[in-house]
Formats: sequence, structure tokens, C-alpha cells
Amino acid sequence: GGPTLNYTWMLPDDTNVTSDMLPVNNVMTSDTGEYTCVVTSEAGIASTSVILSVVPYNITLSAEPSPKVAFGGNVTLTCSSEGGPSLNYTLVTPNKGNVTS
Repeated sequence: GGPTLNYTWMLPDDTNVTSDMLPVNNVMTSDTGEYTCVVTSEAGIASTSVILSVVPYNITLSAEPSPKVAFGGNVTLTCSSEGGPSLNYTLVTPNKGNVTS
């Protein structure tokens, strides 16, 4: 085999974790930031980083029966979300005003 590799994760909160893998469970917006993996061995040092962006909600908008509606037809728009506390929804329409639920 080759040289022994040592892995260190540098986290956004300035702590370090020694491991080749870094599970981030129950991700929250406070986990947003730059994560850097530093690999060292007797041959040298290398590092790479990733920016983790955590959005507080996964918002979905659907149109039933279809987003393409014939003139004079009807459509039902549904807005839903996953994650975070409950939300109030406001549908902004170009000609009918705003609808809040």
C-alpha cells in the first residue's frame, strides 16, 4: 500500500473532526457554511472545500389538472412545504390580486 492518509474536516464553526467521512444529521440552517477536508501524509498535504447551503423549506407548487389551461377553464394551484415551522402562503397573481391561506 501507499502512505497512511490522515483526514481532518474543518467545519464552519471552527471545530475540527478527524475522520474520512463527515455525516451531518438532522441538517439545520445553522449547518450552512464551508466544509474543508484536509488530507495529510508523509508525502504532503491536500485539501478541498464545499459550501453547504441549507434552505429552511422545500416548497412545491403544483397545478391541477395542468399548468396549461384553456381560456375560460379552471385550475387549482397548490402550494406546500416540508421542513421548518408552519408557513402562511400568499399566491401572487398578475391580474386577480393576492390570495393568502
